[in-house]
Amino acid sequence: MGELIKKLLLTNSIAQRLWAWRSEGLRQSHLCYNPHCPNSAQAIKSHILQKNGILNYVSEDIGNGKEIIELRYNDYFKQDKTRKIYDFVKAGVTKSNEVAFWGFCPECDRNLFSSLEVGPRDFTNRRNQTLLTYRALMRDICKQEYNIAFYTKVRTSANVTREARMYCRDAQLPQAVQLRSNYELRYRLESFLFGGATDYVFNYLVFCLPLVKLAHSAIIGGPHHTVLNGAEANELLAWKPDYISIGDASQYRFTGPLGTFNLIPTANELIVVIGYDENMQEICGVPIKSINSIDNKSKFKLISDILITRGKSWCMAPSLYENLKSAGHDDLILDSITYFGPDRMKHLTPAINMFDGQGLF
Repeated sequence: MGELIKKLLLTNSIAQRLWAWRSEGLRQSHLCYNPHCPNSAQAIKSHILQKNGILNYVSEDIGNGKEIIELRYNDYFKQDKTRKIYDFVKAGVTKSNEVAFWGFCPECDRNLFSSLEVGPRDFTNRRNQTLLTYRALMRDICKQEYNIAFYTKVRTSANVTREARMYCRDAQLPQAVQLRSNYELRYRLESFLFGGATDYVFNYLVFCLPLVKLAHSAIIGGPHHTVLNGAEANELLAWKPDYISIGDASQYRFTGPLGTFNLIPTANELIVVIGYDENMQEICGVPIKSINSIDNKSKFKLISDILITRGKSWCMAPSLYENLKSAGHDDLILDSITYFGPDRMKHLTPAINMFDGQGLF
């Protein structure tokens, strides 16, 4: 029996029940996230970066159809077996839970993101940049809503141990704080995309590098070290996430640094799109204003640092993974991601550059 299961005083049957609840929740769709969906239809699995464009440059057919290697957070029960919090896992593009999420109905998914999917894609266009940010944000929101639903189910169950209920209570609070902040960011992005607002939310910088078959799209930054008193904690635990009922979410505005980080492979190059708000002056110790002027080796080191300390949903080609593995970088990357995971560690700079030895600089 794993260490966490022992800590929570769970029998095997209760542990299996929790895993069943978790798995069942992740399989369930919900209504389309587009607040103006004409059909109020059910969401399909949306890809953070489009399957038929960007992910085609990452996926490779190695005998079982198109596959990628994705960074995956191992759920509690998996951690007990592997002792790893993160792992690199082979996945089919259509079956991935890391680069795909329950997002939008087929019509909205197609219409909203058509400028990213069809024809020449212009990543210097402000609307396209915002659409990249919006889709990455909705993936985070989806994951947080599902986590909170699971934690609430465990916390309110009479058929689990007290230790399990307390564990889920402590896990739910930071998720709720982050989700409220993300609802506010969603409100601002949708006001720009659908409501004619002129608040761009983020400024962006775009540059190109030699091709690496690697893709990433995520929000970086957000609430850290939030201290709650008893009343605030109880209010958050009783809160039922429902974006539509909130209306104006500006009450949840986060005032710390916030950004977005995208790696977009093409046939010949890697396009990097970085968004940053007025509070973000640097990323991983590199001033925003100097990023465009540093050399390629320094840019790849910055990308490596972001993926290790702040990366969320990224994947790579199986051939790139084999190169990293041959260089002995795979386990070192995973150990570094775990080490720099806590908020208190994110101001430090990793020693490793995962792109060393790849012939890129």
